[in-house]
Amino acid sequence: ARAGKTFQEIKEKVDCVYGDQALKKTAIYDIIRKVKAGKKADDQRKFNPKKTKQTDENIEAVAAAIEANRRITLSELTSMHDLSEGTIFSIIHKDLGLVKKSARWVPKLLSPEQKLERIRCSQQLVNMTQKKSLAFLDKIVTMNETAVSFHTPETKNQSKQWLPKGAPGPLKARVLASRKRQML
Repeated sequence: ARAGKTFQEIKEKVDCVYGDQALKKTAIYDIIRKVKAGKKADDQRKFNPKKTKQTDENIEAVAAAIEANRRITLSELTSMHDLSEGTIFSIIHKDLGLVKKSARWVPKLLSPEQKLERIRCSQQLVNMTQKKSLAFLDKIVTMNETAVSFHTPETKNQSKQWLPKGAPGPLKARVLASRKRQML
């Protein structure tokens, strides 16, 4: 604008130099107006160096941290590597191809031996009821007891892990807060 160039000439030059990152028409008009008014028209945009830290070194560091702990959160990674959450998010999803998946709850995770033991105990109970009828149930003594929690299971959100896209989520037995009855 100081050299007496028209808007079209300035726009072509900006597009040629910056390509897709070129200023929009309105921004160029604002700069021309400021220059003609004698105001400062330097680039006033703030530069955040954290946004440009998506380097191979940082990608490897984030990958190593995730391999060490698949349940690490974005905020923990952000503070660990001094990167913005957007950069960490981009590294994880675009560069590493990972997604965070919750564990899928299944009723029980039993080994084959445990399954056979359950079958054996069930068959034994059925045999007892057939031989002695249901009268043996009257012999079971119950008392007034109070339930006390001994274990609080992790939540679905706590069970999330970083896994490759398309990979099945981990399995987790559905555990309720374990409570034992005790005389208090």
